[in-house]
Amino acid sequence: MTTDSVDSIQRFVIHARQYLGNGLLALQNREAGKSGELLWGSVAQAIHAVAASRNRSIRSHRDLKNFVVQLARELDDSSILKDFIVVESLHHNFYDIQQEPQDIEIVVPVVQELVSKLLNLIPGELATSR
Repeated sequence: MTTDSVDSIQRFVIHARQYLGNGLLALQNREAGKSGELLWGSVAQAIHAVAASRNRSIRSHRDLKNFVVQLARELDDSSILKDFIVVESLHHNFYDIQQEPQDIEIVVPVVQELVSKLLNLIPGELATSR
């Protein structure tokens, strides 16, 4: 694996963690739209990290979903896809904010679990942030 590949994976991991933390802060400030988008971004970055660790590139939202479907099948873990579909609602909230902070709060544990599960799929030395 090249140094650029390792750097790319580590950047995705760092962003996944940062977006998660920032999403929780935005939620504390009752900013539902911002929080939802940051939490969604955390999941998306974690998926990108897993894909990059497998030498796969994701270029669109459809690629993202297709990769999750493949990953869930490969790992025989349907919860990955189910959780992705739940979390995906946060992304749709960006365009037309219909969810309130209390709606976002319900999804937070799903986001945290999914991000953790995804980042745990990355070999330890690659998932370590600098």
